[in-house]
Amino acid sequence: MPAHENNKVISLEHPSGSKAEIALFGATLTSWIVDDIERIFVSKQAKRDGSKAIRGGIPICFPIFGTKEKIALPQHGFARNNYWEYLGIVNDNDEVSVRFGLKDTQIPQEARSAWPHSFRLTYTVSLTAKSIKTFLNVKNEDEDTFEFNTLLHTYFSVPDVTKSAVKGLAFCEYIDKVDSIGR
Repeated sequence: MPAHENNKVISLEHPSGSKAEIALFGATLTSWIVDDIERIFVSKQAKRDGSKAIRGGIPICFPIFGTKEKIALPQHGFARNNYWEYLGIVNDNDEVSVRFGLKDTQIPQEARSAWPHSFRLTYTVSLTAKSIKTFLNVKNEDEDTFEFNTLLHTYFSVPDVTKSAVKGLAFCEYIDKVDSIGR
């Protein structure tokens, strides 16, 4: 079977042998294995009991990234700190996909009071023989507009960080938090 749930974790397996795991808590992708190599980093100290956001993987940040002075939400929002609904599997010959959902009615009243908007998030993870794709759809179900930030905060497992590079940012402005240098 290409997808199954066990202990609040959805396991995916592609016919090629690649695998992925997504925790229902935060809909956090916690494993992606290709050619028997783990490609995602999760801290050994990560809590997986729903008591706090999973440290590593691909957590979903919504409706804020970081912290906001005027909004009383946890760092990176509430999406990574709540259980998501497993919406099911889509399977074809090339990829195996699963979907998850989170609505405003599923978050605690404290978070709803701090960010009182009606929304629906749909998160899709698609696994192929050699790749993984993640898609987050945000639907505003309010009558008014609302502002939000979102981010799929990916932690890759890297054998030697000194041999890592990011390409394609030559003409972009960014801040390197490690060097504290803006470019």
